[in-house]
This record gives sequence, structure tokens and C-alpha cells, in this order.
Amino acid sequence: MPIFNPSYTYIDVHGSRDIDTVPNFNMEIAAALLVSDIEDLFENLRRLNKPRVMNNLNIYIQGDLKMLGDGLPCSNFRKKDHSEMNNRVVKNMFELMTCMDKPKFMTSFPRSVRTITVNLDGLEKFGKEVVVLNNKSYDSTKTDILNKFLEIHMSETWRFKRFCEGARYNTYLADCISFILMMLHTIDDQEDIFEVKYLEPYIVDGSSMSPVESNGRVWNPDPTHNYLYHKETDKRTNVYKYYVPKNDTISIIYNAMFQLFVIGYDNNFKSMVRIFLRNTYYLRWSDFWINDIDDGMTILMIRNAYNDCELSEEDVSIRDFLDKFIREM
Repeated sequence: MPIFNPSYTYIDVHGSRDIDTVPNFNMEIAAALLVSDIEDLFENLRRLNKPRVMNNLNIYIQGDLKMLGDGLPCSNFRKKDHSEMNNRVVKNMFELMTCMDKPKFMTSFPRSVRTITVNLDGLEKFGKEVVVLNNKSYDSTKTDILNKFLEIHMSETWRFKRFCEGARYNTYLADCISFILMMLHTIDDQEDIFEVKYLEPYIVDGSSMSPVESNGRVWNPDPTHNYLYHKETDKRTNVYKYYVPKNDTISIIYNAMFQLFVIGYDNNFKSMVRIFLRNTYYLRWSDFWINDIDDGMTILMIRNAYNDCELSEEDVSIRDFLDKFIREM
């Protein structure tokens, strides 16, 4: 059971096998990059002193890309209410996107296509504190699955509900979605869930921007903040190549997510998680229990794949690492 300690954390998950036999090296950025320098992200990999590691590294970034005029960039590309930190996050993300001649895999869907919301304050309206809404309608099957999962892995709702207060106790479980997109691409080679776009990132000074109106609301850029945007480019090199999830594949990801939340039996998606972690050196930059519960839910979703099944020695090693991490999370 987690202790619900809010923190920015760089987690390094891998089994006990020889690094020379590991086929996949994945870095997932699932939080605002508040590191002092992006080289901090690569320190553990460089310390391995294996050229193939950096050569084979895939970078997965949780966030949807926006053009100038689309409004406020996604939360992982900024830091609200703190200019210095915000501008560091923007600089770091820009450098991560441009420092290597590698394509980037984006692992978020735009809010406009997300149909599932989890509400942690549904007692008065629905008779249950935690409810799943699908297209704003109560989904009893998914609600039952999620409540059983939370009962096993997170205990009483009051212990974690407060982390979603700023979002009116709602969450899209974006980090769970991000992990599943990465996993499917890595071990199932499902590139058909992505489409390729060539985009060039650039930084815009908030003082030079105009207000943006969307859905009847006006966003006024902070003149002390920088913002990260993208524009289409004719440059056809890997540094500008982005894999972006196709909007119409979100139902596949939702199905996988609730299969991973299931308690009491194994299934194909849980097996995929174990295969993924057996065969991947996985680094993840996370913000646990900061403004949401998504990062913590993702780690617990991963851990759930190690119940109700037979485990190899490698699986046991990974499970034990996850258990230790969760007790401190």
C-alpha cells in the first residue's frame, strides 16, 4: 500500500538479466521536467557505458502537442504559478525534443477525444464515491472493476481523493493511458495505433502572445512565462519526427486499461505488462500524488499484472522491486 508521499521521482525499472541481452530501452516522461539539466535523465544510461543503450533508446512523452493559437500547452510542458520553474520546464522539454536525432513517441490523446472520466466525489449523485463516467454517463461495469482495484491497492478513498481537488475530483487516468500506448508499441509493434507527423518545436515568450478564446472561455498568457508550441515542417529528419496516437484508437487503450485493473484473474494485457518489463530497461520521470493520482495509479496497475498468475524468477525480481517502491511511494 502506498504512503501517498507527493514527489517528483525518476524510477528505474528492470529485471536482473544481463543488460547486453535486454532488447528495449525506454524513457517515459510523465511529468513536468523540473530537473536542473536534461543530462540528469541520461545519467544512469550513460553510466552503463554501453553504446547500444543510447542508440536503441526510445523516448515517450506524455502530452499532446499544440500549435500557437491552440491555447495553453498541456500540463507536463509547463509549471503553473511559478515563472522560473515554468521557463525551466519549457527549456528542458524543448532540449529533450531536439537534442537527439531520434523520433519521439507522444502518448496522450487530446482531451476532446477522451470519453472516460473517473470522479472521486460521486457519493451524493451515484451512491458510490468513485465512479467511472463514459461519455458523461455512469458506467456500472467499469465502476465495479475500478472500485475492486482501488480496494485492493489503495484502501480508503479519503487517503488519495484530496490530490484531485484542483480538478474537482476528476481524473482522466492519462498516465495509465500513456503507459499502455508505450507498452503496445514496444512489445506488440503496434505502430498502426500511431500516425507520423513532422513538427518543429519552438518557444514563445508569453509577453508577445494574444489572448486565446476556446469553448467560450478566454485564456490570457502570463507575460512572465514562456510556452512550448509546435509547427508543421518540411524537414524530414528524425529530430522532427513525432509518432502521435490516432484519435480513433482510444477505445483500444480504454479496453486494455480496464483489463489491467481487473482483480482475480490473469489476462492477455497483464501478460503483456510482464513481457514488457522482462524485456525492457524502463526509466520513468513521474510526479506522484501532485495534482492528481494518475502516476500512482499507473504503478499500481503495473503491479496488479503480477497477481493471479505464475511468475518466473525474473518476474518475482520485478514484482519485489515494485512492492518496495510502492511502500515508499
